[in-house]
Amino acid sequence: MTFVTALAVATSLPAVAVGSNHTEEVLAGFAAAGDTQELSVGASGAAAQIARDNYGASTPAQIVALETMRLAPTFVNDLTSAVQWPFPAGVPLSDMYGPRSCNGCAPFHKGIDMLPGEGTPIQVIADGTVLETGESDSGFGNFAIIEHFVDGKRITTLYAHMQWGSLQVVPGQAVSVGDGVGRVGSTGLSTGPHLHFEVTEDGDSVDPYEWLTEKVGR
Repeated sequence: MTFVTALAVATSLPAVAVGSNHTEEVLAGFAAAGDTQELSVGASGAAAQIARDNYGASTPAQIVALETMRLAPTFVNDLTSAVQWPFPAGVPLSDMYGPRSCNGCAPFHKGIDMLPGEGTPIQVIADGTVLETGESDSGFGNFAIIEHFVDGKRITTLYAHMQWGSLQVVPGQAVSVGDGVGRVGSTGLSTGPHLHFEVTEDGDSVDPYEWLTEKVGR
């Protein structure tokens, strides 16, 4: 059994209010207002032998090495690709995109939740421009929204629940694929360290896992 299958997790996230008009349509495509988050780990989770939060990683090579230890073949990144995953190597995923039924959760999860461990660096998935950042004890916590143009379509990506003081980008900043965004944390409405990651395409929410699987390494 892999670390991923040892987890029984259900999460959902609330929307966060952002005052600037230019990101209003972006946020509208993300999680609906009033969502809450619940994390429940089944008894089988205790069988996992790797306590990921005991490890530190600060370079792509270190993160790839940790991936081998975690046995989490959730995705394969391509460090030469114009579009990449938020982490250099596959990490455990606790919740996927789509409808679900769980106590206290939103009926539709508009992102994926990724669990590489507290403090793991998060990277920009493609060249773009930072639209909005925020730091809060509620909602998405410490977050960044970045705009990209991929295959002629306007893409926005949301990186949420990052550590306090870890944000590395500011609104209006031009960023490149692989640049640092922040570090995995548990700010806002979150019950444990993870990255909540969302994608919109021309204003519509899409499955981040399917979208990245299609685009990375093409």
